[in-house]
Formats: sequence, C-alpha cells, structure tokens
Amino acid sequence: MKKTEILSNIERLERARDFHNHAQPPNTVIKKVTPNYDYLRKGFFKQLGSRFAIPIFSLAGLACSNYFQMKIIGKENLKEIKNQGAIVTTNHINDFDCALIKHAVKHRRIFYTVGEFNNYHGFFGSLLRAAGTLPLSDSPQCMKNLTNAIGQILQDKNIIVFYPEGALWWCYEKPRPLVSGAYHYAVKNNVPILPIFFTFINKRKRKNGIYTKKFVLHIGKPIYPDPKLNQKENIKNMMDKNFEFNKTTYETFYNRKLEYLPPFD
Repeated sequence: MKKTEILSNIERLERARDFHNHAQPPNTVIKKVTPNYDYLRKGFFKQLGSRFAIPIFSLAGLACSNYFQMKIIGKENLKEIKNQGAIVTTNHINDFDCALIKHAVKHRRIFYTVGEFNNYHGFFGSLLRAAGTLPLSDSPQCMKNLTNAIGQILQDKNIIVFYPEGALWWCYEKPRPLVSGAYHYAVKNNVPILPIFFTFINKRKRKNGIYTKKFVLHIGKPIYPDPKLNQKENIKNMMDKNFEFNKTTYETFYNRKLEYLPPFD
C-alpha cells in the first residue's frame, strides 16, 4: 500500500478507537504453525542456521540504524537486565523495528513474537525463523507449546520482544492501549519488562507530503513483578506502568498532551 493510504487507514482506526487492528493488509501466504512446530530450534542444522542468521540480522540492525539516523536514549537501563531473562515491549511502528531493537540491545540473544501472518515461506521466512521469530497461533496446542518455549528461553537468560499494541502502525507517534500477553508471560516467569518506545523527528518533506524520519529509541527502567500482588493484579500493574512510560515519553518528547482524534459523529 502507498504510505498515504496507510496513514489514512491509521486515522480512521484511531477515530474508531480500533487501536489493535491492522492499517495495512497482513500477509496471507504463510507457513502455518502446527503442533510440532519447533520453537526452540533443536538439532544441529537448525542451530547452525541460527548462527548464520543472527549476525545477518545484527548487520541489518546496524544498517537500519544508520539509515534512520537512530539515537538511543536510556542505554544505562540495559545494565539492570544484564544477567537475567527479560521481556522487551515496544510500539510497532516499522517493518524493521525488530532489527533496530537488536542493534540497541547489542550482544544479547533476542527472540521476537510475531503474528502467524509473518511466518513466511521461502528463504526469507527461514532466515527470520533462524534469527528468532516466535509465531503466535490460533491453535490452543500451538500456544501451549509457545508458552513452554517462552519459559525455557527466559530461563536461559535471553530476551523476548513483544508488541503489546498489537498491529503495525507506520511511524505512528502516539502510544496505543496495550494488551496483556507480554505481562502475563512476565509474571508467569518472574522476569522484568523492559519498555522501549520509538519517537520521530521530521527530516525532509516528500512530494506526497510525508516526511522522512529520524528515529529516537527510548529505553525505560525495567518494570518488575511485585511479589505482594497476585497474578491478575501484577499483570495490570505492569501494563499500567508500561503505558505510563510510553505516555510520559511521548508527552515529554513532543511537548504535547496525549489526545486522540475525536471519534466519528
């Protein structure tokens, strides 16, 4: 889709308060997740593929960072999760934001939860899977397998990226309401949430009226489960703190209050 069409769809969805729906059609030619899907990539050749794919993904992150002239704020907050598993949450604003996060986090092993529609066929799909994508599924058995894999990955002191806003909205500046999945897994596995929020600086205006952007990646302080709260309370508490970080970052960076477009009449 043209960027002008995507932005028009985003405006329509914002006015409808449909914050988790897609602004552009998702891929329909996919590799279906089955109950025997190997989330942990066991076996020599799969491990070898990952050793090949991860450096490529790191180079892609470096290239994307240079292209978007990305600035990173809050690097010091990475030190707090240095020796433990963690869940990174971020606003989903670009097809390559996962590579940008890899560049920011540097040497940690990272996995990425993705919609099943991002589980592509062919070489590109194989490369993404080897780099660490964890596709969701509408199958209860597949989701049970994914839950077990997430537990193992976090126990091995790795990082998993979640997009709790749901869908990709291209270069959308405002924080959107969050869904609870990432926080459920954080509480279940007793690991912190490391919140990340992207903001943008307009560069050059194109003929279609859309600006090219510089990216700023903000890393917040880790949000830990509270042992005094039960699971349901903890999920809400962590999600509220994450949204507050996103909102504060947005309002401070752009120097304006968070206000959504008025609903349709």
